[in-house]
Amino acid sequence: MTNYGSSILVAIAVLPLGLGAVGIGCAQILAVDSLYVVASDAGKSVGIPGKPAGDGASDAGCLPGTDRATLENACTNAMCVPFDNHRVTQCTDDDGRLTCPVVPPSDAGIPAPLALEGGAFDAGSDAGVLPPCSKLPELNGFTFPQPYVYGSGSSALSLYVGKLAQAFANQGEGTILYQIAGSCYGAYTTVLSDSYPLGAVPATTGPATATYFDPFQSDVNGVPLQYTCAIDEPTRTADFGVSDVFPATCLPQLMQTGGLPNNLYDFFGPVQTMVLAVPVGSSQTSISADAAYMVWGFGNGSGVSPWTDEAYLLQRSGSSGTQSMMSATLSLDPFSWHGVTHSSNQTVLADMLAAASSPDKSAQEGTMGILGADFVEDNRAQIRVLAFQDRSQTCGYYPDSTATAHDKQNVRDGHYPVWGPSHFIAPVDANGQPINVTVGKFIDALSGTTTIAGLDLLQTYQERHIIPLCAMHVTRSSDGQDYQPYAPPNSCSCYYDFLTSGQADCVACQNAGGCTNAPNGATSCNVFGNPPVGYCEPPGD
Repeated sequence: MTNYGSSILVAIAVLPLGLGAVGIGCAQILAVDSLYVVASDAGKSVGIPGKPAGDGASDAGCLPGTDRATLENACTNAMCVPFDNHRVTQCTDDDGRLTCPVVPPSDAGIPAPLALEGGAFDAGSDAGVLPPCSKLPELNGFTFPQPYVYGSGSSALSLYVGKLAQAFANQGEGTILYQIAGSCYGAYTTVLSDSYPLGAVPATTGPATATYFDPFQSDVNGVPLQYTCAIDEPTRTADFGVSDVFPATCLPQLMQTGGLPNNLYDFFGPVQTMVLAVPVGSSQTSISADAAYMVWGFGNGSGVSPWTDEAYLLQRSGSSGTQSMMSATLSLDPFSWHGVTHSSNQTVLADMLAAASSPDKSAQEGTMGILGADFVEDNRAQIRVLAFQDRSQTCGYYPDSTATAHDKQNVRDGHYPVWGPSHFIAPVDANGQPINVTVGKFIDALSGTTTIAGLDLLQTYQERHIIPLCAMHVTRSSDGQDYQPYAPPNSCSCYYDFLTSGQADCVACQNAGGCTNAPNGATSCNVFGNPPVGYCEPPGD
């Protein structure tokens, strides 16, 4: 087992894919007709999108980014969608920089565990018809394999967890029972396990319940069918936690104590992206960080049209990783959001789809929700991602290079800031290896360090619209803060481009000899997939 935790966060200067050597002009390395040149409201040119404001469009020098601000403003061929910050009426404008009122901090703390009565939570009358989680019934003649392993946490990552749990079960490796509860419960149930046994977790399927996954059948989007069972072991604790955000985002006290206790480890997995989205009937295409701060921080009083009715603002909760990650980006308390609270990404999605099909035009125009990107990707005919314009940017960017692409280019090169690695938290021994061997195997599969027979993991990432670490060009060590360039040890960037778009702007190869004359130092022939596909990539670190 390989630890893919914070030890991988090595800041290495690496050029974004296809940008060539330092100092070459943009017109020389990108097709001229692919550039979007915009002007500020004052009529001043702000140059090539992503190029720092004030340098001027005539200065065609393209320098690689070194931190969040410069990476967000590096040269790019991605589509930009500016947001007019004059629409943020409650903030004062000081030569393009907005000063906004302070959102009052919430006095809400970590949610209390559900009350246990007589050592067990009363799951209510509905729980009586559910099968016990400790002894699942056969499903179409299939016996769920032992051992049973319990996880808790992220709803945004539940589709991915389910996909791998399905393969894990049908290969006879074990059965994963997962509580969809929100990312912070991935931290609560592991770091504070004595206070948060599984029966005390408010799972979206109901108190004292968990989800298990069909070992063979999936829906039209490739998502495994899900079933619910009743937690019948009142003192049972989570074997692992799953989170979209760093544990310290959910438990700030970890920043003062030096991080996780020695008996726990945070294993990194693929990168998850969070988005703000609207129904396709909305006329809105972008939003700025300041506008989002005002909308979610003040609700009806935001002064940012058309998002001035809290009944149409679909938030998660303060313990949600989706909301916590966006909050860290906006510098907003995750418990201070205004709008209608939802227990999961699935319930936000349901209300978004309802708004998209509503004949009420005000509902379509005024609705905005927060989601994991993969939930929107599966429903693009009804829901649209808003381009996001950070405070250091003069242009908004989608997670992808365009509104219709699936390449996550702007996440991978740092133009879109609302992202982070997934986190799998588990008890470990003195060598940093999971104590539970089955948990170790499953985390290895989740993090991509081992394979499951019959499952192309990189293709699974692409299908679930998450990003393998080997396709990233940036890395970070906390939510919402700075990030740096990153060179993966064995890059799969070109192969991921191939999976997401059907093509890659790279030299194809079968072995290292095919990369002798490849440009930009791409001397390593990296081969992935079945059938194998190889491309020349820069050697990693």
